Amino acid sequence: MQLILFHHAGGDKYAFQYLSQKLNQDFEIIHYELPGRNYRLNEPLLFDIYQIVDDAYNTILPYTQNDFIFIGMSMGALISFLVSEKLHQKNKNLPKHIVLSSRKSIEQYTTIHQVANADDDTFWNYVKSFGANIDGILQHHELKNFYEPILRADFKALEYFNHHYHNHLSTQLPISVSSLFGKDDIHIDIEGANSWNKYFTKEFEVKVFEGGHFFLYNNNEAIEYIRNKVLSLD
Repeated sequence: MQLILFHHAGGDKYAFQYLSQKLNQDFEIIHYELPGRNYRLNEPLLFDIYQIVDDAYNTILPYTQNDFIFIGMSMGALISFLVSEKLHQKNKNLPKHIVLSSRKSIEQYTTIHQVANADDDTFWNYVKSFGANIDGILQHHELKNFYEPILRADFKALEYFNHHYHNHLSTQLPISVSSLFGKDDIHIDIEGANSWNKYFTKEFEVKVFEGGHFFLYNNNEAIEYIRNKVLSLD
């Protein structure tokens, strides 16, 4: 089984380093990484969610000939859902399961305050609200200048999409889902985690774990849950 991982806004594949190390003995790990970071550093940032989805679709398509699942973290959860939509529309193989972590369903964000173009204080206070440890970034001018355009690009893509999305699928996706969140995450609760259910026809499960917004990256209980869930699919 292949696990295809989609990172959070402003992140990169190394956010999944601990999870990958825990699971790579049992599964093949495949990372989708957005342009503008790591080995894609010289590629331009993307500011449109549909360009991101096209890029992700073209990247992961070669891996969809065998059984695979998607694991999406925050923004990555949205991308994994939209890529699944595109696979469905093009009659391609679908993931056997999707793990949607730390994100509510699409319509839950239509009234969220937009911060992509906000002043520095507003912008970085919003980033802090997710529980990210960014003091080191803010204290070093070069790091701040590197990460801020990446974060703003990702937020801009999300914010425009949040206010303009229309579901064009005639049917729900025939995929089973695990919707996960951290109990200390102020951006999501059990109602938000459950809000994805209407987009799918197969088994849908909500699980809450210790931790905040980024719990998935280092929570052993959540990682074991994923391991057991994937093994149960075979």
